[in-house]
Amino acid sequence: MPQINRMRRPKVHSFRRIGIFSKKVGQVSMVYQNLAESNFLSTSLLISNRRYLKTNKRLTIWRRKYFCLSRLFISLRMSLNWNRYSDALKFADGKRDFFRSAGTDFSVCLVSSSWVFILSRERKLFPLSVTFTDQFLEDRRISIKRVSQKMERAIRNCVRRKPLLTAFLGECMGVFVLCALGNASVAQNLMIGGAFLDINFGYGFACAFGVYVSCAASGGHINPAVTITEVILGRLSIVTALVYICGQMLGGFLSGIPVFLVYGQFLDLLAAGVYSTYPTQYGYESPTTGTLFADQLFGTMFLVFIVSSITDERNSRPHSGFVPLLVGFVVMAIGMCFGSNCGYAINPARDLGPRLFSAFLYGSYVFTAADYFFWIPIVAPIVGAFVGGFLYLVLISAHLPDVEQEKRFSNNRISNNDETAVDESANNF
Repeated sequence: MPQINRMRRPKVHSFRRIGIFSKKVGQVSMVYQNLAESNFLSTSLLISNRRYLKTNKRLTIWRRKYFCLSRLFISLRMSLNWNRYSDALKFADGKRDFFRSAGTDFSVCLVSSSWVFILSRERKLFPLSVTFTDQFLEDRRISIKRVSQKMERAIRNCVRRKPLLTAFLGECMGVFVLCALGNASVAQNLMIGGAFLDINFGYGFACAFGVYVSCAASGGHINPAVTITEVILGRLSIVTALVYICGQMLGGFLSGIPVFLVYGQFLDLLAAGVYSTYPTQYGYESPTTGTLFADQLFGTMFLVFIVSSITDERNSRPHSGFVPLLVGFVVMAIGMCFGSNCGYAINPARDLGPRLFSAFLYGSYVFTAADYFFWIPIVAPIVGAFVGGFLYLVLISAHLPDVEQEKRFSNNRISNNDETAVDESANNF
């Protein structure tokens, strides 16, 4: 009988071995999985930390550059005191307990009108969306004003150490305003065919504005004839007068630039009178040299004589703020009375400075025209200014009491009135 091979029944302990092995394999796989996850987390944390450090480093560099620029223009980084600026910022992220995280000492770096970066002492970065109130914006305006005042103070300190430079710049800009606005009115009148009265008003207000510009810096001469008269009368030194005249000539020369850039396209050789003065042709005749010289002499004489009476403290002097405006009205009146013959230059800087500029455009014609007329607006105003100043000194100023004597007289008059009032009251009693 054949023998049947039966399968052996596995023992129980073999199943236990398989289960233990599979359990160990699972534990090992879990360990490997945990290790992989932990490695990934550590790697991601390391990368995040590096990125944070790199960002923090860039932010630190950015802050340093930012602070250097803010010292020159405006401090965009502000150290805030929360007790003072509690109403200045409204944080959109109100749920975050920001001040416990940032601490009491923090800084605000303004990035735009709606975002800021809050930097705490612990180098924590808090980007927040904010809304600026009127109080905060007002503080910003105050900081802008302070920075502008610091810049102005620094420039003023540099210039104050050189008073001659201040006077030079004042006279230069005063004559620049005078000639630029006045000659522009002449050019505009020539192009559109306006009345001569327009030029008178233009030059009158231009003179007033020029005196306003240079009044505090140099006294508002804006006229070499006036400056030379001050030297002759002993009121100004020769060195200071030379500085004044150089500034006046430079301002007159530079005044031709804006006139040429605005109206030069439409001007030709016949319009050389826009920059300087020339005799007027009355039909077939023109004024003689003596007439032109007298015209400039008397025009400047009246100018200096009237301006001296306006600026004299003993002669009912108006408020200092109205003096330049009155000087402009004087120039306007002289233009209406003595302006037809040769354009009432009455100012060597007003004529010679722009004439030198026009020489680059028209050549030597500006000096040879009208039998070399160019010297009359230079010499005649100087003579007229001296005559006007001397006449006022001899005829008016010498007969007025001094300021100290007038004060003493007024005080004595007041005391005498008081004594008279006391005597009358005693008699009535």
